[in-house]
Amino acid sequence: MSRRFSTLRLRLTLSYMLVFGLIQAAVCLVILAHREHNDSGALDARLVDQARAVGQIAELANGGSGAPLTAEDIDAIAAAIDDQAVYYEIRLADGTSLARSPELQRVGLDFPLPDVETLRRARDMYSNLSSATVDRLLGDHDSLRLLSHYHVPAMGLPVIVQLGANLAELHVAQHKRQQMFLAISLIALIPAGLTTWLLAKRSLRPLAQVADQVNVISPRELNQRIRLDNSPEELARLTETVNEMLERLHKAFRAQDQFLTNAAHELKTPLSILLGQAQVLGRKARTPEEYEHYLRETEGEMRRLAKTIDGLLMLARAHTRDPDLHAISANDFVTEAVERCQPLAREAHVRLALNLAVGEQGDTEPIVQGDPRLLATMVENLVRNALRMSRADDTVAVDVDICAQDVCVAVRDRGPALIAAPQIDPVHQYTRREFASHVTGDTGIGLLIVQSVIQMHGGTAKAGNRTDGGAEFVVRLPLSDADSSSIRTALS
Repeated sequence: MSRRFSTLRLRLTLSYMLVFGLIQAAVCLVILAHREHNDSGALDARLVDQARAVGQIAELANGGSGAPLTAEDIDAIAAAIDDQAVYYEIRLADGTSLARSPELQRVGLDFPLPDVETLRRARDMYSNLSSATVDRLLGDHDSLRLLSHYHVPAMGLPVIVQLGANLAELHVAQHKRQQMFLAISLIALIPAGLTTWLLAKRSLRPLAQVADQVNVISPRELNQRIRLDNSPEELARLTETVNEMLERLHKAFRAQDQFLTNAAHELKTPLSILLGQAQVLGRKARTPEEYEHYLRETEGEMRRLAKTIDGLLMLARAHTRDPDLHAISANDFVTEAVERCQPLAREAHVRLALNLAVGEQGDTEPIVQGDPRLLATMVENLVRNALRMSRADDTVAVDVDICAQDVCVAVRDRGPALIAAPQIDPVHQYTRREFASHVTGDTGIGLLIVQSVIQMHGGTAKAGNRTDGGAEFVVRLPLSDADSSSIRTALS
């Protein structure tokens, strides 16, 4: 149940409803504020009309003499107001009361008189009046809207007409209106919720399509890709990301299959030889010389098997761990690889010629971002393969150079030409047996190590036959923009 209520569709629905509710609440508040402002304005306008009528009555009653009003005048004032919720008081400018509502006399309430000079200039002034005396007048906790009107007669003394309107009726109407809007808003949330639920389902439909397409892709069908027609930018990015992940998985599975194929083949050969020799040796009694020969053969095959396992372990580590990338000089790791191969070169009577990269000003380093040990092992495998293909007194050249935006490491030998077509790319065609026989030497794992290290560092490799005889292998690695002070040597 908790999982059901934590779905993305429900969260989207609640988010949509929250946005709808906020917009609805904002609209309702604006409408209510506008209506309340209009109601207050209408009340003030009514009070002004009534105050002017009362001022005219007072002017006609005493002719501007300032004499108190008679009972007939007071009845005329009450008729002009015609509202039991409005209370009045008529004064001279000096504060002398000419008439007032009987209710005000009963509770002893005197309307506060504003500054006469300010009132004379403004003619009309408004205020809200609330006090314990007002509570006694109104009988509840409410307030009066007080209008002070300065009336100037044609002749005689000006009078101040003050009218106080009970706001209880206005407040009750506003409260009812608020309750009505609240009820309408709550009822409107029901269809809004249903609408947003359907809208969320429609919005998430492309995600469901992506999930359905991914769900049917098996490990043997990783070449399939997700396709969505007319998808928005966000879903297009998601689809692109998923397809990139599938591409990486596809490459990883292909590399794994190739790795297992090569591992099985490389392990099968020495084991088959050992098994065959053991079967031959066990058929009849042998001389000590034959046993000694068998032991030497066994030792050789075991050494080959150990080298194969070492290569497989290096491949496994290269595929399963992140490389320790640093800004390093290609001169350093190539020099280290050549030094490791010197004993093998001396044994084969082959000369190693190392040419390092030097910039135009003599201070430019061929810096790359990489793992020093893996890169040194890559170069070492290429050099060892070249040594195995070389004859005595041949020269194997190892050159480091800066080629445009890349660092180039080339290994050239004078051995047999490649049987495959020139300019073969070993990164993509290393499984060709005629090509692997030249490059991988006695273990068959060397080229796989080279290919894995190059891919890990974002580089490329090319192989081809030299015009003057022999083969060459060129590895290109991206040139780093790091300064030479931050580089690490291949051994650091």
